[in-house]
Amino acid sequence: MQTTSRARRALLALAILAFATLLAATTGCAKKVTLVDVSDPNALFHFKIRSDWQSTTVQGLTLVYASPELPKSDKLADTLTLAVYPSYDATDVPLPEQLKGVIERRSKNRHWKSYEASEPTSITVGGRPGVSADVSGTDANGTAFDARFYLVRTGDQQVGFFAVAPKGTLKRYEAELAAIMKDRWYWHRPESETTATP
Repeated sequence: MQTTSRARRALLALAILAFATLLAATTGCAKKVTLVDVSDPNALFHFKIRSDWQSTTVQGLTLVYASPELPKSDKLADTLTLAVYPSYDATDVPLPEQLKGVIERRSKNRHWKSYEASEPTSITVGGRPGVSADVSGTDANGTAFDARFYLVRTGDQQVGFFAVAPKGTLKRYEAELAAIMKDRWYWHRPESETTATP
């Protein structure tokens, strides 16, 4: 009888060990999210995004989607879209005024039905000073959206970009956007000439 009891306990211990091993193996199968580089076509900067996000470049405009797949149309994606324009020569116009003009031109060029924009506020992107403004509106298709527009001047170059998402969803991506702007944006040239890049 004692032998049978010991055998049962040994089998039970073996079964528990096998189950724990199987559980550890299947848990380890989950895809680990790493970071991947997205670069400026003019080689002024790069930034890092999650590996489960997608990026593409269309006529110099870099588009990043918080999605494992690229959207199938040019309508507003059902997730966060980050659009980064190639760097260009800086102007003498103060950044807050220039950002207001960028938003106004975008609203006209994209035929927004309506929009409201906050006053530009000071920010930093990769340690460089810039401005941002929040925008809420309705696009040409009648889709409501929230967006944040950014403009950074560094040396003799400027970089403009915006994050846009369906109305009420931009806040889901606040932490990720903040991490990109603060910790994952790298300039390839110093402000007067640059910081090292990883």
